[in-house]
Amino acid sequence: MPQQEGLSHGPLSVESAVDKLIDTSKVIQNRMGVKSAEEKRVNEAFTLLAEGPPPESSTGAKQRVVYLDFLQRVQKVVGLSKVVLCAAGLGPSAVAGMRDRVRVDLPHAMKEREDAFENDILEGLANAYSAKCEFSTLSSPCKQS
Repeated sequence: MPQQEGLSHGPLSVESAVDKLIDTSKVIQNRMGVKSAEEKRVNEAFTLLAEGPPPESSTGAKQRVVYLDFLQRVQKVVGLSKVVLCAAGLGPSAVAGMRDRVRVDLPHAMKEREDAFENDILEGLANAYSAKCEFSTLSSPCKQS
């Protein structure tokens, strides 16, 4: 099976992750939205941000804590629209599979190339999802539409 351009089987580097996110941003802009699988990942990301860390005993808790930490860093450094982008373009498995240094540096690398990510569709999605989720409490999941 031929390998898709830009994808590797190892952990993403900061540069390859930024390139992948720029490409994902362009596709979302051209499509004027996200596909259903991407929408599910975005909803799960915003729910995780709203609810906070999962119980330690829950299935996949360690991966979700790593993902939550990354999403919070993305939100703080580059905003909620980039949380949408990371959720749609990377997802929890890719983020959990990254080396720690890549997870830490990626939001800052995104900030450096912020103009390449500007996208009205991402802004609209971020506004819609943040309206569904109450970030002020730790136990209020996103409302389903």
